[in-house]
Amino acid sequence: MPVADQPVALPHLENAWPDVRRETFHRLSLDVGELGFRNLAVDGLVVVAEVYPAVRAAPDWSTIAMTTTSVDKRADDAAWVLTRQQEAPGRLKSTTRLELTAAGHIFVRFELAALSDVSVNRWGLNVCLDARSWAGAQISAADWADELPRRIGPQRVLDGSIRGLFPATDTLELVRPGGDRLRLSSMGQVLEAEDQRNWTDPTYKIYSGSLADPWPIELRAGTTWIQELTLTADLPPTEPRQAAAVVAVGPVRELPEIGVQLHERAGLPSDAVASVLRELAVDHVRLDLEQSDLAATLRSLPEGLGLELAVLASGDGESERTRLLSLVETARTGVRVLWHLDHRRTTGADDLAQVRSRLAGTAATVVGGTDAYFVDLNRDRPTVDGAVSFSVTPTVHTTVSEIVFASLAAQAVAVRQAGELFGAEVLVSPITLAVRGTPETEHEARHRSETLGSDPRSQTLEGAAWTIGSVHALLWAGARSGTWHDLAGAGGIVGQDQDQLTYTPAFHALAALGASSRTRAQTVGDPGSAWVGIHLGDLDRLVVASLRPFTQALLLPPLDAPVGRRRRLSPAQVPAARSVARWWDAPEAATASPFEQLILDPFEISVFDLAAS
Repeated sequence: MPVADQPVALPHLENAWPDVRRETFHRLSLDVGELGFRNLAVDGLVVVAEVYPAVRAAPDWSTIAMTTTSVDKRADDAAWVLTRQQEAPGRLKSTTRLELTAAGHIFVRFELAALSDVSVNRWGLNVCLDARSWAGAQISAADWADELPRRIGPQRVLDGSIRGLFPATDTLELVRPGGDRLRLSSMGQVLEAEDQRNWTDPTYKIYSGSLADPWPIELRAGTTWIQELTLTADLPPTEPRQAAAVVAVGPVRELPEIGVQLHERAGLPSDAVASVLRELAVDHVRLDLEQSDLAATLRSLPEGLGLELAVLASGDGESERTRLLSLVETARTGVRVLWHLDHRRTTGADDLAQVRSRLAGTAATVVGGTDAYFVDLNRDRPTVDGAVSFSVTPTVHTTVSEIVFASLAAQAVAVRQAGELFGAEVLVSPITLAVRGTPETEHEARHRSETLGSDPRSQTLEGAAWTIGSVHALLWAGARSGTWHDLAGAGGIVGQDQDQLTYTPAFHALAALGASSRTRAQTVGDPGSAWVGIHLGDLDRLVVASLRPFTQALLLPPLDAPVGRRRRLSPAQVPAARSVARWWDAPEAATASPFEQLILDPFEISVFDLAAS
C-alpha cells in the first residue's frame, strides 16, 4: 500500500487512559490530563487528538514546565467549564479556561502573565489532529486553500527560515473527505500548521504564532498575554459508524534484522555479554564510535553476531575515518557502518564516497542518512544508494504514554516513505523511548555519549509492549533493520541485582521474536491498533502485544495453522520473569488452553505456538 493511501475514518473513542479523567457534556466528551486535553470527541468520534497550552523557552526551544496550582470545575444546562491555573515559580503563571457548550462549541482561553522578564520563542495553544484520519483533508483560510498532505510534508523553508505548511492565519476550516468539518478561530495569536510525522509524532499540529515573526519574544515582568480559541465540529448525519472488526494480515516478508545497543557504561561483566546476546537471539549489536574502549567491547561479542558501528563525524570527518579503519580491520565479522554527520547534517554521496574509499578492501558496508530524525532526510533529500538510516524516539515532543503508543502509526509511515523517497532499504537506528544526545540543537558525538538517557517505561511491561509495536511497525513498512534500546546500564534491558543478572520485559519481548533465525513474518493488525501481532511463519509462532493499559478481548484472524499452546507475560508474571533468561520456556509462562476466552491484560505479551493443520 503506498504511503499516500491513508485510512480516513475518524477513530472511535476508546477507554480512557489512567492519567486522564473523562468528561462528557451532551454530544461532546474529552479527557482531562495534567498537560492538556485529549480525545475531543463528538458523538463518540475523536475529532481533535489534543489541545494544550505550551511556552517554549529561548534559545533552546525547551518547554517551560508549569505546575498546576488550582483547578475549578462547574457545569449547568448550558455549559461545562474547567479553569486551571499553573505556575513556573518566579517566571510565569497561566490560566487556561475550557468551556463545552450545549450547542457543541469548544472555547479555550489561555492567559499568560510574566512574573519576571522572560525570553520565549513561542507561546499559546496547540491543536493536534490525528494524521491518519485527517490526511487529505481540505484546509482553507480567507485567502488560500490547500490540502493536508497525505505523504509526510517536508519542512518549508523561505529565506533560510523554517515556515509552517501553510501561511499563518487566525481562522482555519478543515473538511475531511467524508464531509466532517472542523473550524478553528483564534484571537490574540495566528495559527500555523506543521506535519509532526517528520518526528514520528502521530499528528498534524496547528500551533500558535508564526515562525515568520521575529523571535525570541520578550515577556516583560507584569505583562499579560491572552489567546482565545474556538473549535466547532460539524459531522454530517450518516449511518452509524462502526469500528472496524476485521483484523488485517500483511504480506509475508522477512522479519527485519533486530539489534540492540551496547555502550561502555553498560556495567555488564565482560564474560556475560556474549551469553546474554545469545539468549536474546538478535542479529546485531550497535556500538558508537566515540566509546573509549571499543576494541575490548568487540572482543566480548559472540562469534557470528553482526556489528553496526555508528559514527557521528565532526568537521570533514578525517579523524573518524582514520579510527574507523583500524576498528574495521580488527573486527571478527562484517561491519555495517552508519556514517552520520553532527549538527544534523545529512550524509550525501560525496561523504559516503570518501568513507568507502578509505574502507576499500575490508568487509565493511557504509550506510548514510542521519543520526537524528526523518525530518532531516525529508528536508534535505540527500543522494544515497542502496540503504538509508535515521533514528526514532517518540518522546521528542511529549512523554504522554497514550501519544507515545499512537506514534507507532507515524513510525510505520515514516519508514515506508523513506524507502519510497530514496528507493533504498531503510535501517532505523536506534529506536529508543528516551531522547539521546541533543538532536534538537547541535547534536555532537560528545553529547550523544554524555546524555545516554533512560525512560522508566523501558524497564516495564509497557515499554516491552511498545517495543513489539515498534518491530511490528517496521515489518509493516518493509524496513530492513531496526536497533532498539540499550542492552545494559541505565535504562538497559539487562541489569544486575548483586551478583545475579536480571531481565526486563523488553528483553523477553525481543527474545520472543527469535530474530537470528531470519524467519519469514507477517503483521497482524495495523500500526496504531489497540493490539498487534507478528506471525513468525518459519517458527510456527504468533507474538501478540496489547498496546493499551486496559483489558481487551483478542480476535485472532485465520492463519496458516490453528493456534495451539499460549505462553504469557502479563503484569502479574513480570516479577517472576525478571530472574529468568528464558522466560518463554519457563513453566510459569504457559497457560492450560488458548481456546478459553482470549483476553489480553494491560500491555500483555502473549506467544501462541501454531499447531499442525
